Amino acid sequence: MSFALDGVLKSGAGNVSLVSLDDVFLRILMLLLFPELQVIDESQSVYKPKLVRMKELEDWIMANLGAKISLSQLETLCGYSSRTLHDYFVAQHALSPKQWIIKQRLKKALQMLAAGDERPMAEIAAECGYPDSSRFAKHFSKEFGFLPRHCRSAEADGRIEAH
Repeated sequence: MSFALDGVLKSGAGNVSLVSLDDVFLRILMLLLFPELQVIDESQSVYKPKLVRMKELEDWIMANLGAKISLSQLETLCGYSSRTLHDYFVAQHALSPKQWIIKQRLKKALQMLAAGDERPMAEIAAECGYPDSSRFAKHFSKEFGFLPRHCRSAEADGRIEAH
C-alpha cells in the first residue's frame, strides 16, 4: 500500500512521491529507537538540493570518522536510499560510500602522523575509526604503500608529501 505524502517528500518540481506505509513506519521506528540517527541539523529541509544535503552528509562523516558509521545510518541522516547514496559517491568520488569513508579515515591518520602525533599507533587508529590496529595497518599500507609506523621515521617525509 502506498500513499502520497504531500509536503514531506517531493521528487522534483511539484511531483509528489509515493511512499509505502512500511517505509514511513520503519523510518519513524528507527528514529525512536536510535535518536542519535536524527537528521544532520534540525533546520534541514527536505527541499534542499541533493548536492547540498550530500555535502552536509560528507561534513557529518568527516566530523565523526572515529565512530562506527553504517550505510543505514547514512540513509537516515540524509533521507536518501542506499542506491542513491552509492550512485552519488561513485559519481562524485569514484568510490562507494564505504570506500570513501575508509579513504578519509586513512587520510586523517596520515595527516596526524605527518604532523608528528606521538601517541601510540592503536590510539591513532581508534581515533580514525579503526578499533583493530592490525586492520588499520593493513588498510594504511595498501592505500599509501608503507606502514603507518614508517611515517615517524626521517625518510617518510618524501613519501608523505607525495600523498
